[in-house]
This record gives sequence, C-alpha cells and structure tokens, in this order.
Amino acid sequence: MERRRVYRPLRYRRARTLLIIIGLFWSWLGLGGGGDLIAALHSPITGALVLYALAVSIPVTIAAAVLAAMRMLLMHPRRGGVVVRLPAAPRYPPRSRAAEEVDRGWSYRQEAS
Repeated sequence: MERRRVYRPLRYRRARTLLIIIGLFWSWLGLGGGGDLIAALHSPITGALVLYALAVSIPVTIAAAVLAAMRMLLMHPRRGGVVVRLPAAPRYPPRSRAAEEVDRGWSYRQEAS
C-alpha cells in the first residue's frame, strides 16, 4: 500500500520559528552577550550558574537546530498545492429552543439527599 505524504504547515512553521530563535541566540552569544552577562553579575555563585546554563544551552541548541532543519526539509510545503477556503464557523453553535425546553424530570434546584 502506498503512503501519501501529509503536509502539516504548523510543524513547518514551528521548525522555522525555532531556527530563527536559535539563530538570534547564537548571534547574541557571538556578539559577546554571554560574556557581558557573566561580567555584570556580582556574586560568583550566580556567575557559575549562568556559565553552567550557557554551557548546557549550547549543545542543546545545536541538537534542536539539526532536528528543526530536518523537520523543515521533510515537511517542505508544496508549490502546486490547492488552497481551500472554508466558511467561518461560529465559535459556539447556536442552541435550539427545543433543547432548552426539554423536561428531564429533575433539576439542579432540587436538593441532593
């Protein structure tokens, strides 16, 4: 059985956004933002914590960037796709009067025993 490729635009957009955020982080890190952040701290304990956080975030962002790039390659949008406009549906469908007037034989006003 042949499987059809499913295109999910939200996953592609999330991967693209993640790559943009990772690029901004690396540009901030490359321009000396990490060093300035550590130098601005007054306590050596908080400086060590920030240094550890930066050291952990570097390999995590590399792995996340590779996975996001792979997802973008696999979920690349088709150029000849057909856009189908759907009519706007109300957020909550209107309730019918008949549904409100149905007698259920009980009500919330009765006391529970």
